[in-house]
Amino acid sequence: MTIASASLQRELEQWEQSLRGVADEDFAVDPRPDQLMATIQATVTAYRSHILPALTACRAGAAPADAVIADEVARIVDRLEEVRRELVAGGHLVGLQLRVYEALAGLRALTRVAVRIGQG
Repeated sequence: MTIASASLQRELEQWEQSLRGVADEDFAVDPRPDQLMATIQATVTAYRSHILPALTACRAGAAPADAVIADEVARIVDRLEEVRRELVAGGHLVGLQLRVYEALAGLRALTRVAVRIGQG
């Protein structure tokens, strides 16, 4: 594992830990707007501030497919920001929760692929 890949892995673990601090057992069954907002905020902040820069550092000089991964991650984060705006505007909570869960699943899958590629 390269230093950049290890840094990416650390950032991902910190993000997952922050999400565990936000959610409780009832969140999946009975979502609350404040928890959904906190999940979105933690994810957008972690990805914009730490994970995307670490992902970019891992991929410097790498294959074009790696740039596609980073681009797709950025698109998912953009979609989470759209969900956040809809939540503030009073959007349908269950539908927004589903979109957040889908985005989180996509981010986890893409970053898992990025880490595995970085491990060589």
